[in-house]
Amino acid sequence: MSAVYEYTGPVDCSVVPDKTQCSGKSVIVTGGRFKIVVPFGAIDPDVGVGCVKNGADPSPLLGANGMGEAYVREFTKNGAFVTYCDLNEEKGKAIETELTPEKCCFVKCDVSSWDDQVQLFAAAVTKSPSKTVDIVIANAGVGGGAGDPIMALEDPFSKPTKPSMHIIDINLIGSMYTFKLAIHYFRRGEQTADRDRCFIFVGSIAGICDNLGSWEYSTSKWGLRGLMRTARRNAPHQGIRVSYVAPAWIRTAIQTQETLEKLGRNGVEFASVDSAVRCVMRISCDKSINGHSFVICSASVSKDGFRDAEEDDRTDENHWLQKIQRTVFRARGDAWS
Repeated sequence: MSAVYEYTGPVDCSVVPDKTQCSGKSVIVTGGRFKIVVPFGAIDPDVGVGCVKNGADPSPLLGANGMGEAYVREFTKNGAFVTYCDLNEEKGKAIETELTPEKCCFVKCDVSSWDDQVQLFAAAVTKSPSKTVDIVIANAGVGGGAGDPIMALEDPFSKPTKPSMHIIDINLIGSMYTFKLAIHYFRRGEQTADRDRCFIFVGSIAGICDNLGSWEYSTSKWGLRGLMRTARRNAPHQGIRVSYVAPAWIRTAIQTQETLEKLGRNGVEFASVDSAVRCVMRISCDKSINGHSFVICSASVSKDGFRDAEEDDRTDENHWLQKIQRTVFRARGDAWS
């Protein structure tokens, strides 16, 4: 990886990752809730990804389920030691028992808590054979829950109600805690050929497209992408590389056939958990990848199930915004400061 970010074109997502690169690595996967495992009746198809109807139960899918669980299984299968967290202690412990403590470690953790996350990272260093942290996947996130609090309309002559920032606390602030801790623990390990300093923000297509009706959720996901965009310039000075993964609609086993059919009638084309895993492995196994956003998409968008979003760089050096960007570089520089 270059010490300076330079755009060289979109990442070729058809390349089969060299999964031997996972062997001996220490990986952290944070837990969280994902947006689409809700009864269809709770989803408002006119609102968008990540938002459920007001008052509906979001039926959270935690990090020891779905994509989070899939990441844990794939990394351990390929020789990595994985430390992962979740609020669902029973499920988290069951996976640890199944995969064996020699391959993984479960930590109960609320990602909105700095202290909980400190314990997560400390466990990774203590339990992993390498005593390092090499790859971190900020996988935690919640959807719209009972509706967007900022959009709630009240009597304009009543006293306004302070909105909950629960989604921001978990999706954005929690992931910023994760990134801060990753920077700290990455730097404990030596920069050698068998080690890595790879950080993956798990965002959403709502951080790339307009996501109507879910303001707080969209803000959290755009915020993560914004953090990746600025960190990709500074992070290489510490040997750290960053990427952003944006799942669209993911098909999971928790959804009923009725739910899938109704979503399909509303034009939803599903991606798969396997595609999300392939994307994460493509990033994790190639140290040259830094500063790109990837969309987990349906086969009609990409036969690989994911693709480079190609939304983070401009190739026209005469574009007015590119000129402003160069001015920012001259004025601020990209050194770690």
